[in-house]
Amino acid sequence: MLTVVAAGLLPATRSLSGAAAKSLLGLPESGDADTWPDRWRTVCWLVAHLALGSGIGLLTLIVPPFILLLFADPLLALPPELAGIWPYRAFGIGQWWAPLVGLGLIVAGFHLVAVVWRGSPAAGTVRARAVAAAGRGAVRVEPDRLRTA
Repeated sequence: MLTVVAAGLLPATRSLSGAAAKSLLGLPESGDADTWPDRWRTVCWLVAHLALGSGIGLLTLIVPPFILLLFADPLLALPPELAGIWPYRAFGIGQWWAPLVGLGLIVAGFHLVAVVWRGSPAAGTVRARAVAAAGRGAVRVEPDRLRTA
């Protein structure tokens, strides 16, 4: 974590991440902002990305096996000693409805992926979509002007 903070304080980190973001969004390059508030904002974004990425990575290692365990619960012959463990009881493993919960979690996961994918940053920001729509509108107006002349 300290290395992320130290790297975020370097002026080159702000310039490089800003240039990468602008090229991905198709925006024109602008001047560098190397003030201390800009550096601290970069540090905050890097730490937030590190924390969220670590949390999501941990969830991707834990949640899918748990969902598969719920879904395949009737097919597994789990030992009865597991019934005394609190997660086993708390999450309903061994209950008749456990496969239904597993299937529901799988469907919810696919739905979440679809929702996130549809609203992805690749679709562009509101401003970028408005500029693109204005450009398409200008193209549509041109043939009308030629017909009336």
